[in-house]
Amino acid sequence: LSNFFLCRTISLADCLQLFLTAEQLGPDDPWYCPRCKIHRQAMKKFDIWTLPQVVVVHLKRFSQDQRTGFREKLDVPVEYPVEGWDLGAKSASGKSVLYDLYAVVVSRR
Repeated sequence: LSNFFLCRTISLADCLQLFLTAEQLGPDDPWYCPRCKIHRQAMKKFDIWTLPQVVVVHLKRFSQDQRTGFREKLDVPVEYPVEGWDLGAKSASGKSVLYDLYAVVVSRR
């Protein structure tokens, strides 16, 4: 994960791949099992089952420092396609679905 942030730029496809990667929940963030009624360590994974007509992407621009607990702003530029972003390979259907960029909002806070 940290290798991504050492790059000069990262692609939107890389960001999506990171979001869809399975993640081990830590001891301070256990999952509550409704069957056995206890908190357990577990894996968290997001999948895309269906694709909408419009996709809105909100990028998390801060990272939590594991040692200090402080948040730091990520300043790695994200490259994104203007036309033809294909999310089909990331969805359960696997069908090619193309998206074109409509707008970008950049917050400089």
